[in-house]
Amino acid sequence: MPEKRKLTERIKEYFRNVVAELKRVSWPTRKAIVNSTATVLIFVVFWAVFIGLWDYLFAFLMKTFLTGPVP
Repeated sequence: MPEKRKLTERIKEYFRNVVAELKRVSWPTRKAIVNSTATVLIFVVFWAVFIGLWDYLFAFLMKTFLTGPVP
């Protein structure tokens, strides 16, 4: 029957394993992070403007159809 280890020993082993695993991680370069961030920001701005324009158009059309032509 396996012997139960103390909680503190298990916690220490857990963090040792975490540190060992983090050493094996292939971290992206600064250039890759900057490029990815720029790409995400460009797409977010594009889609925000795109959805905002469609929202404005539909609001205008709904207002026009519900209240009549704009004078």
